[in-house]
Amino acid sequence: MVKIGITYQPSTNEYRVFWNENNIDVEAKAYYTDDAEDAVNTLIDTIERAQTTHTEVRLTDTQYTKILVAKYRWLWLQNTLKRK
Repeated sequence: MVKIGITYQPSTNEYRVFWNENNIDVEAKAYYTDDAEDAVNTLIDTIERAQTTHTEVRLTDTQYTKILVAKYRWLWLQNTLKRK
């Protein structure tokens, strides 16, 4: 199973889009940015890429994943509709 989400690192002021596969954090697939909207766009793209190669892909329920997905819900919907 793949879990994908966003965390925030105050020490660097960066958002981190992470990839966790079978409960192992895969740093090589992590993405760092200081822009929240960029983090959400990357999250969407990462989920879509993961769904092409993995049968079980989940969005994590970390605090920043919830906050940013709620804040940029319009972006999430826009990307979903664009791909249909």
